[in-house]
Amino acid sequence: MRIKTLQNLRVVLVTVTVWLLSTAGYCVSVVAGVTPSGTQPYYSAGNDLSIDNGIIEVVWSSGTDKGLYLRSHDVSGKPIELARLLGEALHDIQLYSSKDPFSGTGVSWKVDRTGKYSLRMITHFGHRRFTRQVSLNPGSAVVHVTVQIQLDGDEITDHIQDNWTFSSDKKPDFIWVPNLRPGPDMVIGDHVFRSPAIIIKNDRYWVSMIPDLDTLAALKRGNLTSMNLDIKDQPKPVFTYGIKAYSPIPHTYYRHADSSVLTLAAGRYSYAYDILAGAKQ
Repeated sequence: MRIKTLQNLRVVLVTVTVWLLSTAGYCVSVVAGVTPSGTQPYYSAGNDLSIDNGIIEVVWSSGTDKGLYLRSHDVSGKPIELARLLGEALHDIQLYSSKDPFSGTGVSWKVDRTGKYSLRMITHFGHRRFTRQVSLNPGSAVVHVTVQIQLDGDEITDHIQDNWTFSSDKKPDFIWVPNLRPGPDMVIGDHVFRSPAIIIKNDRYWVSMIPDLDTLAALKRGNLTSMNLDIKDQPKPVFTYGIKAYSPIPHTYYRHADSSVLTLAAGRYSYAYDILAGAKQ
């Protein structure tokens, strides 16, 4: 019953987000469909790999600015970058294993296509395997991301998270977050995931991040994941979700202190989320 409720809540969140943006005049589609005539579902050019459903495109680039890019297209077909996951943000992980600590350096990725509308990224941090699966649905503006880390032994970790950047050079004119975080060490804890969406938009572009509550429920442990939005300390807004412990503090805030580390037993851990993105035509 709980899983069914979480599935329904996720559908409601996506629907409400799309309705809000559609009423503002933004081009949004989340209905089943097919790739428009003449649009290739994917391409591979040089070191780049892309999947494209005609509404949104996911590009992996292994060039100088290595990373994932989410793009839409204007009426003339020109690509419009909406969000990016680059550099160290591809593996924002802090592990404190005494045998094999990891702090985010020396990472190489194997990226391949697992279907017409899906990419898989794999890397290893010593004896740990890290996988990120990115997929599209035909006719949908939703990008689904699933992150999985396999631990062969017990680990102490500060965080395992994805940090996306809103690509637009223009400042947002509308922002929505599930909970305020007035302090620099505060996060948006999963305890308050009643309407867990981060929405960022300006007069041209928009992006939204929604945690996958089914994957969250499968972790079977509270106070384990959190979201964040940084619009002060970065040149462009950075929105984040992943495994990051926190503690409730009065009144209704959540803090990730230096002591808020997690001890994870050997095994497999996952978190997942949807990104909705688009441009005003």
